[in-house]
Amino acid sequence: MEDEIKMRLIKQLSSKDNSEAKDAIEDLRRYGWLIDGSLRGINLEEANLTNAILRGADFQGANFYFAKLENAHFAGANLRGCWFQYAEMKGAYLAGACLIGAGMHGCMLRNAVLNGAELQGADLVEANLEDSLMLAVNLQGANLGAHLQRAHLEGANLRGAIISANLEGAYLSGANLQEASVVHAVLPDGTIWSNETDVERFTNPKHPNFYKV
Repeated sequence: MEDEIKMRLIKQLSSKDNSEAKDAIEDLRRYGWLIDGSLRGINLEEANLTNAILRGADFQGANFYFAKLENAHFAGANLRGCWFQYAEMKGAYLAGACLIGAGMHGCMLRNAVLNGAELQGADLVEANLEDSLMLAVNLQGANLGAHLQRAHLEGANLRGAIISANLEGAYLSGANLQEASVVHAVLPDGTIWSNETDVERFTNPKHPNFYKV
């Protein structure tokens, strides 16, 4: 009987009807199925989870292709290896979430909050992270071909990341860019990255010519 209820709620969660999907979340939470691994690897392609409260949920390996996740609350959620290609996540709250190895190609994350999130090895090619909050985010080894205009990356770990991004107006104080591979980048001051670029001018506040956005 419980298995039937679980299957029905998971199907309901994938609904394009926002009210129906959010009703399913409440029932899944009541049964404890949001956090026990029951939702790992499920298909939520094109699901409408706008404004959904999914804090601490375990969606490891789930498919969120083209899903509507505007202002969704994923704080501390397990989103490891999830697929978010072209998902609409404007204003989503992902602080402390695990997004290691997540596929976020073309994802809309403008104004999102990713403070302290784990994004090691994530694919963020063509992702829009303009005006996002990414304090102390871990992007080690990530493919960062993203739009990062005015993003807050203070204290971010970009060690070994592949960077082909627009960082105009971005905040990089305290960011770690060691061993990063910069293919192409527009820097916070609007100039283009070159081999002569003094990175510390953007990352080290004690630099005599530190650039303040």
